[in-house]
This record gives sequence, structure tokens and C-alpha cells, in this order.
Amino acid sequence: MGKLIVVLFLVSAVSAQEISKTTYTAVESSATFEFSSSTVPPVYTPSQMRIYNEYLKKITSPVDLARRQAVYEIIHSTLPFAVPLLEEAIKGKGIYVRRMAISGLGNFINGESLAVLRNCLNDKTAIIRADSVRALANFPKEIIQPDILRMLDDKSFIVIKEALEAVSSLGIFEAKDKILEFLKNRSPILKAAALDAAAEMKIPEALSYARKIALKDKSASVRKKALLAVSQIGGAESLDVLKDALKDSDLDVALESAFILAKNFDPAGEKIAAKAAVSENPQLRLKAAKILLFYDDADSRETLKKMLKDPDKSVREFVRNNMEVTK
Repeated sequence: MGKLIVVLFLVSAVSAQEISKTTYTAVESSATFEFSSSTVPPVYTPSQMRIYNEYLKKITSPVDLARRQAVYEIIHSTLPFAVPLLEEAIKGKGIYVRRMAISGLGNFINGESLAVLRNCLNDKTAIIRADSVRALANFPKEIIQPDILRMLDDKSFIVIKEALEAVSSLGIFEAKDKILEFLKNRSPILKAAALDAAAEMKIPEALSYARKIALKDKSASVRKKALLAVSQIGGAESLDVLKDALKDSDLDVALESAFILAKNFDPAGEKIAAKAAVSENPQLRLKAAKILLFYDDADSRETLKKMLKDPDKSVREFVRNNMEVTK
């Protein structure tokens, strides 16, 4: 396969009146970009250099609001020097502005922004590294896969969570062993993220872990994630776990199981839905209504009719709108 040569221009301010210009030649080879640099004469017009300096002044302003506004404008612009300006913003003060700039780099899919984001992966602030991972996920998998895999070994759970989400969205199956490893992690956040990735990628080796987590994990939110993973990976063969989960001490978890079963045309969760329909929690009542709509029997229809007088407006409107559709 022929190599793609991309010439990128990077502008940096030397002073308020002068701009030095560097070109970077990016050679796409398998999964990486190789950069070489050389100094070339400036090619921007006086008008362009004036705009650059105006924005540089704004993003280095001591006023936080001015910096935010400037970064916002740059992100949504077609300026030829948008990336180097965002890089300057990342080097500046204010975590919010830095995060905005990193997020914005994800809109510029080229070697120039790639180099900046890769550098941000080494930032001392965890949330900056996490944001960089999220932005990198916009790039082609074959280019940034090594970076995403490396960040699965980060010390911060925030960064690892973002890396797992990137793995899932990009379909990086080389991370399978890491995903299985995180399914045994003590952190509910990492375990939940690993379950999401395993479910999305339908990793068969994760099924046994998910089945155990669905019934025994201490965290209700993690048990809910596991139920979804079980259904997506195991399909109809895992309905036994879902039916066991109907006995969960947490009604929300039991409802999650009932909902998945209902979508698979199994009415085993009907009693749980009827119980939740009179719960004091309006969110549980709303979820119960969504489940009862799957059941075409007299008891479920009668329960739904009663819910037309539910004290919560969102529940009443949902039932009214959907009962009309299903008539």
C-alpha cells in the first residue's frame, strides 16, 4: 500500500508582531504517524497573521471568560492555524479552558492535532489525559490503537474508563484480556465500563464473569450493567440468570431484568412490574409502565389504566401517549 504524505503547517507566535512557521511531514504507516520537521518561510498573509495574534491574545488573557469565548470560536472555525492556537490554550491556565481545547482538537482529524493529543496523554492531570483519550477516539482505529491500549495501564480510573469506552466504540479486540481483567476489578466504575465494552463487543469469554456479577456483585448499578451484558452476549441461553435476578433485593435491578425479559417476549417479570407500578418512586413506576406495555393481557392493561391517574406527570403522559399508540 502506498504511503500517504500529509504536509501540515504549525504556527507559533514568537512575539506580537512575528510568527515563526514550521512544517511537519506526516507519513501514515500502519498504525502510527512519523513526523519530521523543517523550517520554511512564513506563508500566511498579513491579514491571517493579524487574526492569529488577536486570538493568541485572547487565549492568553487573564480573564477566564475571554479565554473560553476564544476557544469556542476557534473550535467552530476553519482557521488554518486552529490547532496551534488550541495547543496554546491547553498550555494555559484554567482546567475548563484546557478541557474545551482538547475536546475541540477531536474535530480536527489530522497529524497536527494527533501530535498534540498524544502529548496530552502524558499530562500530569488525570482529567486532561482522559479528555485526550476521548478526543483520540475520533481518529481511525489503525492510527490510535496503540495509544488507547497504552492508556488502559494508566494509574487513574477516570483515564482507564475513557480508554475502555474508546476500545468499545472502535472495536479494539486486542484489548480483550484487559477487559476480562477489569471485570474482576474492585472499582464499580471500571467493572461497569468493562461490562459495557464486553457487551458491545460481544466477547464470549466475558459471559461467565457477567453471569456471576449479575447475581452477586455488591453494587446495584453494576448488577444492572451485568444483566445487559449477559443478554447481549449470551442471548436466549442466559434467560435463567435474568429470571434469577427477578429476586434481586433492589427493585430497580429486578425491573431491569424484567425489562430485558419482556423485550425477549418472556412475561416472567410481570409481577415485578406490577409491584413497581405502585412504588413510591416515580422513576420505578415509569419503568414499570414501559415493561407492562409489552404484555397484552387484561391485568397489565388494567394496571396501565390506573396509571393514567399517576401523581407524576411524566408517568401519566407516558402511559397516555403509548396506550393510544397500542390501541
